[in-house]
Amino acid sequence: MSDVLLYRLRENREAILEDLESSQVLDYLYQEDVLDSNKYEEVRDKGPRKQQAALLLSYVERDSSAIERMIEALEHSSQRHLACILKEELPDEVQRSKVIRELLLNDPETPYPMIHVPCGYAVIINNYEFDEHTKMEVRKGSKVDVNKMEKLFDWLQFKVDLYENQTAAEIESIVRKYQVEVDHNNFDCFVLFLMSHGDTEGIFGTDGKEVSIRHNIRSHLTADKCFSLANKPKLIFVQACRGKKADKPFLVTDSPIEPRGTMLAQEMSSRQNCVPTMLEQSPADYTTSEVDLRYIPQDSDIMIAYAATAEHAALRNVHTGGWFVSQLYDVMRNHAATEDLQSMFTKVVGRVSSRKSFEHNYMQCPEQIGNLRRKVCFKPRKEKLEPWEDKLNY
Repeated sequence: MSDVLLYRLRENREAILEDLESSQVLDYLYQEDVLDSNKYEEVRDKGPRKQQAALLLSYVERDSSAIERMIEALEHSSQRHLACILKEELPDEVQRSKVIRELLLNDPETPYPMIHVPCGYAVIINNYEFDEHTKMEVRKGSKVDVNKMEKLFDWLQFKVDLYENQTAAEIESIVRKYQVEVDHNNFDCFVLFLMSHGDTEGIFGTDGKEVSIRHNIRSHLTADKCFSLANKPKLIFVQACRGKKADKPFLVTDSPIEPRGTMLAQEMSSRQNCVPTMLEQSPADYTTSEVDLRYIPQDSDIMIAYAATAEHAALRNVHTGGWFVSQLYDVMRNHAATEDLQSMFTKVVGRVSSRKSFEHNYMQCPEQIGNLRRKVCFKPRKEKLEPWEDKLNY
């Protein structure tokens, strides 16, 4: 039905623009969270009536649930005839609406559709205790991270599944489960959050064996391996070290003196609150003017967000959890209703990289890689997500 409503709106766009009085539906759409305050004011102040209507439709047509709210708003106004237009069936609308969807999926200016509730699975794998022979330390504070991410992704309307203390083979088996056994056709997105000790290539199972992010995780989520996730964003977050180095402060100055990085110790005492999670074709092929909408690159629509850059440690407070997770929670709590994921991640990087640990001046900088082909805009619940109670300084 969602694609059908969009098709009806696009087919009747000119007729609606001729009569639509935006002022009669703006308040209702704002109350229903279709428009935030910025979009509300932008439409209200746009100028001539028809320009207001065009801008309003451009916002509404990005989300099928918004079109449903639009119909409700029109039914409560003096413009019921416009609601009737959008509710009237069109010839072959189901088949034709699929073409519209494919066009939108190949338009980089259109965010990935987020029309289902829940919008997908958010799978959290947290390893905090390891086999004795590995000599890997308990990841104190990681349960705080889990609680934050469970709360955050539930608020973002994901179905949250949690797995704890898994071997390397079990971790890959879990990923394969969501590749093979789960049907994602009625979902819009997939999230995988990995928390463990790690190194440059991946994370460790509780048995000390490595799970490669590239070969054992990402490879299972490509379009050719998981058909029902094709054209949908696959988001992988990694709270783990990517090496033993602690990132160093660097003095930025406009003066001609030579900046000096601060010398750092290579190990931390286990008594400290802030610890690393581990010392953890032819040219013609490129010039065609036509795009075949049936095809996408197999290894596309994936983002991997790391807590730290390659070869560096990811810092974790034993009371408040990982620096990366703490800032991810806070930024998304405040901005997920109005900003896209990529913009929010930039804020996370800025916040994390501006901090230093008290005792040794350790620093950290998150990093993301991937090939998302459009923006990821979440649909959080209407009620605000409260700040996390732990506000201890790092």
